[in-house]
Formats: sequence, C-alpha cells, structure tokens
Amino acid sequence: MKGLVILLTLFLIPIISYAQNDTLNKSWNVYITPTSILNPIYPALHFGVEKELGKWSAVMELGVLSPSSLYKNSTSALGLQDFAAKNKGFFIKIEGKRYLNKYLYTGLNIQLLRNDYERTDTFDETPELTAQANGFWFCTTCVEDTYRIKKTMIGTSLKIGVKVDLPKNLFLDGYFGLGLSYHMNTHSKNTELHKNPAIADGLIGYYDVHYPGDYVFHLPAPILGIRFGYRIP
Repeated sequence: MKGLVILLTLFLIPIISYAQNDTLNKSWNVYITPTSILNPIYPALHFGVEKELGKWSAVMELGVLSPSSLYKNSTSALGLQDFAAKNKGFFIKIEGKRYLNKYLYTGLNIQLLRNDYERTDTFDETPELTAQANGFWFCTTCVEDTYRIKKTMIGTSLKIGVKVDLPKNLFLDGYFGLGLSYHMNTHSKNTELHKNPAIADGLIGYYDVHYPGDYVFHLPAPILGIRFGYRIP
C-alpha cells in the first residue's frame, strides 16, 4: 500500500507542477457518478473531487462497493447476472486530465480496488476426463461450491470525455475509455478445483475476473460513465 501511495503521488506531481503556469480557470469541483452502480462486476457508490489547474486538472475518487449487483437475480442475453457477487470493499482512483478545449478532455488514471466477496459457481472435479470426452462437455463431474475471494486489483485506463456546464455552477461529465487491470485473487478454499470452472466463458470471460492467483486480465477493461457535479465558486 505504501508503494502505491508513492506511485500515485509521483503520477500527480508533473500534472500539478505544469499546470501552475496556466492562466485559465482554477477551481474545485465535487461530483458523484451515478452510473457506477450499473457496473456488473464492481457496482459502487462513490464521489470525487477535482482541482482545476488551467488546462490540466487532478482528480481523486473514493468509492464503496454495493453489497450486491443489480443483475444478481436477473437474466440477460449478455449473462451479466453471472458477474454478481456479495461484495464488501472499496476503491481509490487518482486521475490526471488534460483539457483540449472548453469541453473536450483526455484522462489517465490509476486505481486500487479491494474486495472481499462471496460467489457460488460450478466446477469440474475431473477435468482430465472432460478433456478426453467427445462433444461439448463443460464438466464430467460437476461440483457446485460457495466460496469467498479476497481480491486486490490495480488498474490503469486512458479515456476521453466531454464536460458540459449547466446553470448554477452544475455540470455533466461523460467519458469512455479502455484500460488494463492486474488481479490478485485468494480463494478461501478448494483453489485447485476452482481452476476448472464448468462454464463456457465466450468473449466476456466473466469467471476469469475471479480466477485464483495473480495475473493481468486478458481483455482491455472498458470504462463508461456520467458524472454529475458542482463547481465551487
């Protein structure tokens, strides 16, 4: 944790130093991101602060994960309900933004997420037999298991956004981007069993997010959201 704090500090120093020479608006903003509750993997309630320093700005976000996903008891064509878990955790995100004009900006962030959560999945107890079987077998000896995961995730993402001013110092900030994440997952039991999920992941690969061990997630992580904020006069 100490090393991460040092890294985040070094990340922000060049942004703040460069921005001191700029002569545009230099104000504080506070905001919430209501769309974060729709995240199927890490639904969260969170808020942030932004210090505008001319064409640059520094942002910090803090969030508490929602106990359960909105998709937990639902069905969908994309299988979002399969991401659902009983969450207990938080995240911290530090971001540097560069405004290209009054509205358009690019941003780069670093995020730390901690989560202690529970899942129930089906696994293949005899993967060696499944590998020899013909046809579309996901498991020959299927075992359902409920377990906990202690997750630490470090991620970074690059995004582009648009910030629109509203009356009475309010604003809307919408953004989209892609990032990478490094997962460190410790399962409470049956680690070897959990390396053989009895599912067809497809493109999304939802179980890979919960897979035991330390690894870089194999797909770029999309980020999409809308912030609603207030500029402090």
